Amino acid sequence: MDPTNGSPCERTPEQCCCHAEHLTDRELEVLCYLAAGLTNEEAAEKMHVSAHTIAGHVQTMRGRFGARTRTDLVFRASAAGLLKPVWPPSLTGRRCVPLRG
Repeated sequence: MDPTNGSPCERTPEQCCCHAEHLTDRELEVLCYLAAGLTNEEAAEKMHVSAHTIAGHVQTMRGRFGARTRTDLVFRASAAGLLKPVWPPSLTGRRCVPLRG
């Protein structure tokens, strides 16, 4: 992913002016696999990490989005514009987590 020029939310966290949290490249990769319906074990195999590592990323993202489930996380990330509405799932280039309030 190349978050170059564009809206502030498409820039790296260091360049962004939205003051929101941002997902890391690895979290975005995990998110894309979740949106495709992969289990932690399947995503771990593709990313060459442990299923425990994937579970940690999922837990962190759920906390950032205030999501109760994996499905809720994918829905909220999609609604926030992080995922394109296409199959297979792909990323839009945004990485900002909407401020909750």
